[in-house]
Amino acid sequence: MDRRTLALGVVAAIAVATAIAVAVVNERHSTKRSAVASYIDSVDRVQQQMRLPLTRVLQAYHDFTRPGSTRHDSAKELANATRTLATVRRRIAAVTAPPQAARLHRLMLELVDQETNVTMEVQQLAAFVPRYRSALAAYQRAGAALSRSLAAVQIPKPHRLRGTRAQIGKAQRAYAAASVAAATDQADVVDAYDGRLLRVLAAFQSLRPPNVLAPAYRAQILALVASRAAGARLAAGLRSPDRSRVPVLGRAFTEASRVSQSVAAQEAEIAAIRAYNRRARAITTAASRVQAEVGRLQQALT
Repeated sequence: MDRRTLALGVVAAIAVATAIAVAVVNERHSTKRSAVASYIDSVDRVQQQMRLPLTRVLQAYHDFTRPGSTRHDSAKELANATRTLATVRRRIAAVTAPPQAARLHRLMLELVDQETNVTMEVQQLAAFVPRYRSALAAYQRAGAALSRSLAAVQIPKPHRLRGTRAQIGKAQRAYAAASVAAATDQADVVDAYDGRLLRVLAAFQSLRPPNVLAPAYRAQILALVASRAAGARLAAGLRSPDRSRVPVLGRAFTEASRVSQSVAAQEAEIAAIRAYNRRARAITTAASRVQAEVGRLQQALT
C-alpha cells in the first residue's frame, strides 16, 4: 500500500487539537453560561498541556506518510502518538461537563476515539509494512531462483534418427534416459522451490496485518499455499513413468502463483483501502461536528 494513499486520511491527524482550540477561542466570549465557559477553559488547559506531544503526533504522521521516507522508527513514533491521544482522551473525559455541554463533551471524546483508532491502524502499518515487503522480496527471489534453475536443466531435443536398428534402439534408450534425468532434475528444482516457499510462508504467517492490508496479505498466503501444492503435484508428475500430465500440471503450477492477482483479490484489496479512507475521513467529519456544536452553543447561550 502506497504511503500517499494513507496520507489521504491521516492529513487530519491533529484535527482533535484544532477543533478544541477553535472551540475555546469562540466560546470564551460567552457570558451567558459560565459553566460552559469554565468547561471549555478546562478542555483548553488539557490542550495546552498536551500541545508539544500533539505536535509530535502530527510529526509522526508526516514522517510515515511522506513519499520516499526511509525512517525506520515510524512505528515507535506512532506508538508514542497512540499513547499521547490516550492521555488526551483520559484527561478530557475527566473534565466534568455541564448539561448544556454534554453533547459537545461526547462529540469531542468520539473525535479523539476515531483519531486514536486510525493512529493505531497506521502504527500497525508502520510495523507491518517493512516485514511484509521483506517477505515479498524473499518470495520474488524464490521465483527468480526457480526460473534460473529450470533454465539450466538440459532437456534433450527430439530429432530424426538414422542408422541400423541397433543404433536407433540405442539412441532411443539414450534419449529416454536423458529425458528421465531432465525430468528428475526439474522435479528437484521444483522441490527446492517448494522448500523456499515453506520458509516464505512461515515469514508471512508470523505477521499480523492491519485491516487495510488484510486482503492483500490473505491473497499472498493463498498463493503460497496453492503454489506449494501445485509444485508438489508437478514434481510427482515429473518423476512418474507416465509424464503425459506434466503440461497440465505445469500450467496449474504457473496459475497458482497468480492467485493473488485475481479479480476477486484485487476487488477485496480496493474495498479495504476504501474502508480505511472512510475511517480516516470520518475524523474530519467528527471535527466538523464539534465545531458545529460549538456554534450551536454560542447561539443558544447568547
